[in-house]
Amino acid sequence: MEGKVILLCLMVLVQLGNSIDDHCEMRTILSSPKCTGSTCQTACQKIWGPDVKRADCRVVDHHKYCDCIICY
Repeated sequence: MEGKVILLCLMVLVQLGNSIDDHCEMRTILSSPKCTGSTCQTACQKIWGPDVKRADCRVVDHHKYCDCIICY
């Protein structure tokens, strides 16, 4: 019985996490030639501040971009 209660609590937490992500969006900015996760995180935070939850570097052809995940 105790295992079912724990499983139910975990399912509720997963659903709460999913509802929080509904308020997130991805924005893309051009980055420097030395594109890394930390430089993207810094660049995104300079624009959107603490709302940035994650930033990733993406290379398309010879251009490097930062994808910023912003949650309001």
